[in-house]
Amino acid sequence: MADPYSKRVRAYFVNPVHAGNLRKSYSRVVSATADDRQGNTIELAAGIDDDTLQELRFRAIACPHLIAAAEHFCERFEGRTTTSLLEFDPWDTVRELQVPLGKTGRILLLEDAIQLLRRKSGEPEQQRADE
Repeated sequence: MADPYSKRVRAYFVNPVHAGNLRKSYSRVVSATADDRQGNTIELAAGIDDDTLQELRFRAIACPHLIAAAEHFCERFEGRTTTSLLEFDPWDTVRELQVPLGKTGRILLLEDAIQLLRRKSGEPEQQRADE
């Protein structure tokens, strides 16, 4: 049987450095939670100063793919502007982490949390080109 977890998924799952609570105080703190009917929950928290995502953290009750995707997201977007949240593409994450087709719903759950985080951070709605 083939291993359902890529090396990157395993590495992120074993060492999720962005898991937990924010460690500092910020001018704005925004959080967003998404869950599904299968018991998976992802909560994202952002510490924001001057429209910059100074710190990103997540807490999850989820499978290794969702935990790895949350860590991957935090690693990529921490230090960027709140506007950069518009650039998140779940299919890039699916490809980069080699998430099996049957688990892509978990990555879409992360996308839901990111969209809510973006709205709460004050960024306007914008449809992606593929919608």
